[in-house]
Amino acid sequence: MPGTRRLAARLIAAFGLVAFTVLFVGSTASGAPALSADGDERLEQMTVEAEVQPNGDLLVSEQIVWNFGTNSKRGIFRYVPERFEIDNNLVEVPDASRPWQRVTKVDWLNVSSPSGAPTDTSITTEGNNSVLRIGNPDVYISGRHTYQIRYRIQRAVVDGLLQFVAVGEGWTVPVENVSITVKVPVRPGASAVC
Repeated sequence: MPGTRRLAARLIAAFGLVAFTVLFVGSTASGAPALSADGDERLEQMTVEAEVQPNGDLLVSEQIVWNFGTNSKRGIFRYVPERFEIDNNLVEVPDASRPWQRVTKVDWLNVSSPSGAPTDTSITTEGNNSVLRIGNPDVYISGRHTYQIRYRIQRAVVDGLLQFVAVGEGWTVPVENVSITVKVPVRPGASAVC
């Protein structure tokens, strides 16, 4: 994948033993590698800051720098998984002979664009993902634009395990520079594993 990828996880104090998984996915929704788009369209930079809340929810703030290149588009789509398989090696499940799923809910809180891109939104579900469409269907844009997105993932931590797909799926362009910071409160004397 072009560019650099940086994964940063910071732990701060008060929750209990918390093991968490941060997954980087640089592919399209179909799972195939993202290919270079016409007009050199790409996701240039993605900064994700997530913080585990005392109730087990995850509050996420993202900044996405999207370069549409010479393409004229209406905006972007952001896919965040609400269902995914539980790793039986990390969590004790009642019956390990069958797959178990973690089910969460994404609350989209707000979207802004310091670069002035339209931030009209609509929310749909596609497969296991909550999908946020950002942009005005009547306005086409090109060049570089920045989007700031805030959302909450309900029930992100269950039994001390945080499973968080930080980058997600659905990207149809190359994903270049990614920085991820996860803040997890850890009770004094406890430890956290990444």
